[in-house]
Amino acid sequence: MSKDSTAYKAVLLAILCAVCGLLLSGVNALTAPVIAKNQLATVMASLEQIYPGGEFEEVEFDDPSGLIQGVYKSPGNGTIYKIHNVGYNSNGFTFMVAFNEDGTVGGFLPIEHNETDGFGARCFQDDYTATINGLTSSDPVPLLSGATLTSTAIQQGIDAAKALFNADAGISYDPNAVAEPSAPEAPKFSFSDDFSNTEPEAEEVSNDGTTAVYSTKAGGFSFLNEKGNKNEAEITLDVPSGTVKSVKITKFSDTPGIGDNATADSALKAYEGLKAGDSVDGVSGATFTSKSIAAMVRSALDKLAGGGTSAAETPAGTETAAVEKYAETEPEVEEVSNDGTTAVYRVRTGGFSFLNENGEKNEAEITVDVPSGTVKSITVDTFSDTAGIGDQATAEDYLQKFIGVDDPETVDSVSGATFTSNSIKSMIQSVLDKLKGNNAGTAEAAPAETEPVETASVTKYAETKPEAETVSNDGTTAKFRTKSGGFSFLNENGEKNEAEVEVDVPTGTVKSVKVTKFSDTPGIGDKATDDAWLSKFAGVSDPDEVDNVSGATFTSNSIKGMIQSALDQVKSGDISAPAASAPDQTAAAPAATPEPEATTAPETTAKDENKETASRFKETEPEVEEVSNDGTTAVYRIKTGGFSFLNEKGEKNEGEIEIDVPARTVKSVKITKFSDTAGIGDKATADDFLSKFAGKKDADDVDGVSGATFTSNSVKAMIQSSIDQTEAPAAALPNTEAGK
Repeated sequence: MSKDSTAYKAVLLAILCAVCGLLLSGVNALTAPVIAKNQLATVMASLEQIYPGGEFEEVEFDDPSGLIQGVYKSPGNGTIYKIHNVGYNSNGFTFMVAFNEDGTVGGFLPIEHNETDGFGARCFQDDYTATINGLTSSDPVPLLSGATLTSTAIQQGIDAAKALFNADAGISYDPNAVAEPSAPEAPKFSFSDDFSNTEPEAEEVSNDGTTAVYSTKAGGFSFLNEKGNKNEAEITLDVPSGTVKSVKITKFSDTPGIGDNATADSALKAYEGLKAGDSVDGVSGATFTSKSIAAMVRSALDKLAGGGTSAAETPAGTETAAVEKYAETEPEVEEVSNDGTTAVYRVRTGGFSFLNENGEKNEAEITVDVPSGTVKSITVDTFSDTAGIGDQATAEDYLQKFIGVDDPETVDSVSGATFTSNSIKSMIQSVLDKLKGNNAGTAEAAPAETEPVETASVTKYAETKPEAETVSNDGTTAKFRTKSGGFSFLNENGEKNEAEVEVDVPTGTVKSVKVTKFSDTPGIGDKATDDAWLSKFAGVSDPDEVDNVSGATFTSNSIKGMIQSALDQVKSGDISAPAASAPDQTAAAPAATPEPEATTAPETTAKDENKETASRFKETEPEVEEVSNDGTTAVYRIKTGGFSFLNEKGEKNEGEIEIDVPARTVKSVKITKFSDTAGIGDKATADDFLSKFAGKKDADDVDGVSGATFTSNSVKAMIQSSIDQTEAPAAALPNTEAGK
């Protein structure tokens, strides 16, 4: 056979392959035991925790579940199974379970896990592992209440191991048997524990040397896992003994149906009588909330022990304590009237919402008897604190207790409504202080010398900083565009309200009032924008002839300010009926008297009108992006601020607007992102409202949706900005290429 022949080369290659195979087989035979031994060594430490001093051999296995990672036999002891499965944490966990040769569980050993403390992690703690260690290969594995996902994953892994072990040992069992859930032991907390991760806060509300009350906060499940709010409670302590008298949850921020089990009266009673250093049982399945409550109690105890105000230092009811407490509420007082006998005040002070949540103040109208300096009546018309808690301090039976008093501290606060009680007391004290400051020398000045009602009215309207701009005046009817500040402008540095006021020029009386922009509080101030109330001004020459809307004083005064400013314009002669031109005396035939000029206001083009309309929406900060414009239809993607953006620093609303270019009218409106209040603002995103803009050239041709003013204006701003944007391209698009 020639060495160059194909047959020779094939035979040679076959021989070489056979030799290599033999060599590899020999190497494998030599190294396989070493590799197996090394692999076994990596788990040996864990295996020996289950069977100390035992010998171990890794064996082959066939696991249909795919959960078992290794099987290790220990002669004379049993078989150990290494298992990996996924519970609550997506990274999963690893553990070992062993069955003795008699079928009893020889051990349960967690290897690695990242399950949640207080929940899934409890499956790897002694209480639950002891339950598993007492089972046999025929017993079903129980689940752990409050850790269902993790314990189910453990159950699946052990079931896979049971199937292999019982098949190998010839043990028959029911693989579908179900065990009763294992009831976990309730968590236990000591007031010496570290609660720092709950970030507890405690503020002393009162301390008379016998009883101290604290407003407290601490994070529970929502705060620690979802970046939510803390739970809040009012803790009452017995000062001499330093023990807990009561715990009342004032705000619950965790999971309803789970965490609130720890807020039940029966659970909270467990804290009564406890002191610093004691322990308390939490509620099973509500570990996070239980810890939050324990942290709040601990923070109150620490506050008391660390120098809470003692009775000796500042007795309850002293002027110093009252003044400091009320200063925090930041009271604002406005005198409405004072005839020397009775004084009426509008007053605002902060309660729980203002002091703890950056919310609004409470508001009331308080009437005082001037000669005696005592309270005659209190009417709370704006309540901003927690419904069902703070409003106990606004109940008529509580407010009646202040009638006839000259010191609000003589009336006890409402239990559980401390913040609102202090807000009410602050209002009363502020009014009484205002009266004392204003009435020094009242006896010398007879009330008859002043006209308190007119003075108050003028002052009130000046504060609203009214503006009136003439739109038209034909000598019979003058139309004004007006603005004046209401609640938002005067108290929150917000926008003014706006209205269109028509005045009958010859009589100087109101013909009609239409509110075009409402900037105050929806659901409160907008009561003063209802047509039924506005129609009461028709025919009046003094807006004070119409009573304010109860509970909407600021907006009522804002409306009156606009009306008064329009009437003042007419009375001052700033707008006068233009004189008709005299007939031409030189003409052969008498000439007809020319029509009076249509308006004394400066002429405006359509472009000017649109700019003025758009400026009305400037606070929405519109952003316009042209998507396409073929000279016939222009499409815009646009963003404008609504309630969320203007009041909560949230996101803008977004929409897509189609404009008919030649006509500069709306073709369609589509809201693509809604960022305002669900159930309120979204009324202005409904198709039946949006369809009203079709064919319109001015967004203000469509009335806003009642109760959804901010979102309505946001939508109008989108539309008006799109119309304004269309004007330039429409004139400069001779062909479709220009629009590309």
